[in-house]
Amino acid sequence: MDNLKFYLKKISTFFENFLTRMSTGILIGFVVGMILFLTLQKDVSGFFLLLLGAFVGVFAEIFVDFGQKAFQTIRLINPLSRVLGTVSEEDSWIYISAWRRQLDDLEHSKLYRNDPKRLSQPIIVGSQYVYGKGDAIALSYVYQAIEKSTKGKTRITVEDSEQMLDYWNRSIICIGAHNSKTREILAKFQNTYFRFELNYSIIVEANAEIKSNKSGLNFVKGVNRSIGRDSSDIDYAVILKLKDEYHPNKTIIVIAGLGDDGTAGAAYYLLNNYRNLPFEEETFGVLIEVPSGYESARKVDFHQVSKLFDLSV
Repeated sequence: MDNLKFYLKKISTFFENFLTRMSTGILIGFVVGMILFLTLQKDVSGFFLLLLGAFVGVFAEIFVDFGQKAFQTIRLINPLSRVLGTVSEEDSWIYISAWRRQLDDLEHSKLYRNDPKRLSQPIIVGSQYVYGKGDAIALSYVYQAIEKSTKGKTRITVEDSEQMLDYWNRSIICIGAHNSKTREILAKFQNTYFRFELNYSIIVEANAEIKSNKSGLNFVKGVNRSIGRDSSDIDYAVILKLKDEYHPNKTIIVIAGLGDDGTAGAAYYLLNNYRNLPFEEETFGVLIEVPSGYESARKVDFHQVSKLFDLSV
């Protein structure tokens, strides 16, 4: 029912604009045709030729506008475009965040090359700023989602979130829980659906009720990474669609997990299962569970998988 109302509203708005443009165009065409007729010649055939030329020019403009509006309406009916909001309508930005290690203290900030053919892995010395595996995979899926939605009609810019803290009024996607822009949004926006607690080790609802026991300990319901039946970690992540609270006409998407599989899985789900997201809503928050690698990502009900956590830990 909501989808039908959305489509009828789009069609009604389109035809209202079409009729307005047509009536205005005809009036202008008559005026221009009359001026040209009185200026150039006064025979009847010339008069009608001038009016015909005016009509052709006016209707050409109307039909060009018709084609553009029809294309935009069809694109907005696409569930993926509706999930992404203004990210699918205009130039957009993807914000990522790097990890930094101290090169002058390699004893406590070692970084090893991941070479499965070697038992002893060499230490990587040169890289000070590194990106998480999950963020890198998520970036690929997010980029594909935007390209699929816009058909390559818009420009996508990837920026380091550290450099973009003071920039708003943009259509953006933030990748990663430790992303500086993600943390800024979750800390300052009113309703973000979910937030991270205990040093980003659990996900709780944004308006979570904190409960206290007789000993004065505080507890909250949340989800964390845990060992599954096959000994692999069960990871969790969120997909948030929010409005920029400083510029409400802009969409902000947040894709953030507790671990690499969570973040990558949420992005994978966005690209491949967008029809299962609440695309009819202007804003939403969805919890994603990743039980066995990021391609196993699935949407879950927070209240069915959450448990109590001690906030004093």
